[in-house]
Amino acid sequence: HKIIDRPKAEANIIKLHKRMNEINFLNALQNVLSKVDGDKKGLITSATNLIRNSFLTECIYFYLFDNNRWENVELYNYNCKQLPDPVALINVLAKESTGKIIQNVSEDPVLRDIAGQFTSLISLPLSNDERVIGHLLCATVKKDTVLTYNDFQVLNIAAKQLAAAIEKIDRDQALRRMNEEILEREQQIMLKNQLLNEANQKLLVAANTDSLTGLANRQAILTILDQEKNRLQFLPDSEHAYFSLLFIDLDNFKYLNDNFGHYIGDLVLRRFADLLRSTVKNLGVTARFGGDEFIVFLPNHNLDHVKPLAVKILHGLAEAEQFLPEIENVLGYPATVPEHRRLSCSIGISQYTHGTGLQIEDILRQSDLALNHAKRTGKNRIATWEEDLCQDQTGDY
Repeated sequence: HKIIDRPKAEANIIKLHKRMNEINFLNALQNVLSKVDGDKKGLITSATNLIRNSFLTECIYFYLFDNNRWENVELYNYNCKQLPDPVALINVLAKESTGKIIQNVSEDPVLRDIAGQFTSLISLPLSNDERVIGHLLCATVKKDTVLTYNDFQVLNIAAKQLAAAIEKIDRDQALRRMNEEILEREQQIMLKNQLLNEANQKLLVAANTDSLTGLANRQAILTILDQEKNRLQFLPDSEHAYFSLLFIDLDNFKYLNDNFGHYIGDLVLRRFADLLRSTVKNLGVTARFGGDEFIVFLPNHNLDHVKPLAVKILHGLAEAEQFLPEIENVLGYPATVPEHRRLSCSIGISQYTHGTGLQIEDILRQSDLALNHAKRTGKNRIATWEEDLCQDQTGDY
């Protein structure tokens, strides 16, 4: 009795070993799937090697379907000298949405003419509910080697897992591409916004800057004065709620402009603007009010503070020799200027104090009247509204 049961026992052992191999294959596949990390080609290569080492298959075709065409990703051929046209074969097999096993290809009226030397094959479509992802084809060539239904069942499980993994990779890659595109669009938008902000800033600067001298222009200084007047309203210490203005006009500028040309006139305006910038520094704001008129706004400065600065401006122009060396350098010849036509400047000063009821127009008028007084009384000098004109009620200025 024991002798009779021995073949049966051996068959059971073979089956057990085969089941263990199948389980080991699926476990190994799970290990591969857990380490995919977005590498679709690496996944398919690893899966092909697992199938080759676990089943009696001699040819393995792994195709993906992309852009309405089949793309070969992995091909293993061990013993087949007459390979079939894989795309033609897969097109026929893919007509059926489910997997199939054909254990004797020569008896199949459709496949025997296009399957080359294949003796048995397993066809496994890779798909989800919406689309075809790819196709796995395993085949034998030797007549004594046949793929079994157990092989088909295990490979069918593997195919579904591979389809799910490939689909996940595709989704992740699509999501990554979408995120990259969103990030790129956001960066483009940020860059455009930055360029727009820079352009707006340049426009704002241009709108508030005198193009010839680079100083603040008339509109800019009027806005600054209005803002300062409003700021002073909220200071707790009203005794220090004041600012001063210097209204400056170049004496004899018209003579230089008319006799040596507008280019020289522009040169003089630029150099005088430089002189004001270097003298005033960060004490206040310097502006070209128009023509050869300039304004220096000095916040938190009263008359005692600003008169020395005004004197420094007069001396600075004298020390620069009325810019004659530069003028002659540009002209290329000596510039003869009569003494009474020499360039100088007259300065009118006024102080705004919060609580006096004065408007910006009033303080500008006062400094302008002081300037006119300085010009009428000899030029190249300083006059203040408070000290020189405040007691004069004639309004003659």
